[in-house]
Amino acid sequence: MLDRIAGFWNAGNQNAGLREELQLARIRLKELEATEQENARLKALLDLTEESGAPVAISRIVGSSVVSARRFAYIGAGSRDGVQAGMPVRSERGILGRVFETASSTARVLLLSDSESVVPVRRAQDDLIAFAEGRGDGLVRIRLINLGINPVEEGDVFVTSGAGGYFKPGLAVAVIHEVTDDGGLARMIADPAGTDFVRVEAYWEPEAVEAAQQSPDQMLQGTNAPQ
Repeated sequence: MLDRIAGFWNAGNQNAGLREELQLARIRLKELEATEQENARLKALLDLTEESGAPVAISRIVGSSVVSARRFAYIGAGSRDGVQAGMPVRSERGILGRVFETASSTARVLLLSDSESVVPVRRAQDDLIAFAEGRGDGLVRIRLINLGINPVEEGDVFVTSGAGGYFKPGLAVAVIHEVTDDGGLARMIADPAGTDFVRVEAYWEPEAVEAAQQSPDQMLQGTNAPQ
């Protein structure tokens, strides 16, 4: 009887050990799957080089801020890597925002959903022009320039128009999920919460960006400069 009790005890201990090993194996499997997904996202981001040219930098998102209506992300690349304020930041899915300010090894990114973000866009299937304005709550408001009958429909995809000089045309921005009187509410196609790696790109039209960043006094001096 004592031998049987000892056998049951040992078998119970072995089963508990096997269950713990199985649980650890499942955890390791999930970690491996997460690593594979991360590698796939990084590869997709690197593959953009063929269609977009060499990036200024590729970095991880190392932090984020969701205080009040401000929406920022922080990346592990800065001025010593060539990153400058205003440069577009994108994932493999589409635009996330643009560089707001830089330090030597880090940069703060103004996300599209920030309340101070405004990006010129157009509907992907035609030339319906609008602005994508951040609301500070994770959504983007698509506001049409020409008011009247609203042709926007749920599911419409909006992309960058190329106006303004920061973003080149045709980059995915947002998809409409609710129609409003002057456009619609949209969700960002490139979700910052689901993004590991980002790509910092050069300005689409450096001259336009430089002119937009000039003060009125600088612009006046440039106009009065001798030819």
